Amino acid sequence: MTRRAAMAITVLMPVRDGARYLPAQLHSLAAQEHLPHALIVSDDGSRDESRAVVEKFARHAPFDVTILRGPGRGLARNIHTLVAAMPPGMITFCDQDDVWLPHRLGSACAALEAQVGPALHVTARIVTDSALHHRRILRPPATTGFAEALLRNAAPANATVLNEAAAALVKSALPAPDRLPHFPDWWIHALVTGAGGSVFRDPRPGLLYRQHGTNLLGASGSIRGGLRRLGLLFDGRYGEWLQSHLDALDACRALLAPEATTKLDALRRALADPSRHLPPPRMGQSGAIRHAALCAARFCGRI
Repeated sequence: MTRRAAMAITVLMPVRDGARYLPAQLHSLAAQEHLPHALIVSDDGSRDESRAVVEKFARHAPFDVTILRGPGRGLARNIHTLVAAMPPGMITFCDQDDVWLPHRLGSACAALEAQVGPALHVTARIVTDSALHHRRILRPPATTGFAEALLRNAAPANATVLNEAAAALVKSALPAPDRLPHFPDWWIHALVTGAGGSVFRDPRPGLLYRQHGTNLLGASGSIRGGLRRLGLLFDGRYGEWLQSHLDALDACRALLAPEATTKLDALRRALADPSRHLPPPRMGQSGAIRHAALCAARFCGRI
């Protein structure tokens, strides 16, 4: 039995108007040392040549390629379409504008192959400009447990591979399309860790994370990225996203460990009652700054 057959991975790729960068990403998938078993693309109403680019690639791809028609209702709904369509086995999400390094999937398989319960592999990323220059490394945070996952996504979709047990957990908990929160990868991170799953942090970068001005959030770790996130916190959008995130976790609480539901309930009570102290997650200095900003935003009525 080959390593590819033993560790079959399906790549899930949401696409919308990505024709400019898609060829490089698709080429990097075909150049993986551990080839994926299949690629499922959901095109969410692209007005450019995205679908044609994928169709051309599919004719010569070294793995199966399926192209779905997305619902045209935004990224979260498109992710829902992909998760609902995924077969059993390991999965990973793939942004349309990144470039994977050849060892990306092989490294994840090496870390996850002995895991029986739900587990995530989270790789470091090389942040670049639109031309893949001016590089810096963005590593996963040291703390990636459920307490952190309540307030922050430490396992972004483009950096994460889920083993078969984690993928099955996600599919079993998948809510109705209009109930999936704004950032499904954040919910997936919290669900897996809340159910007692493991997170493997890989300090070796697995992909080039392209920044080109139209990224939904973009990379953190810079002054510009920090200021952008503070703006989201104080204009109320983070509060809306947080509430929908917690609501989605509450809806699948039967799948969470008792300790996780206790933390979830404590945070929901604290957010509902400004007189309560927010439970601080263990996230080091950056976590303390985030916690202070969160408290300030709540005091100002933005959460």
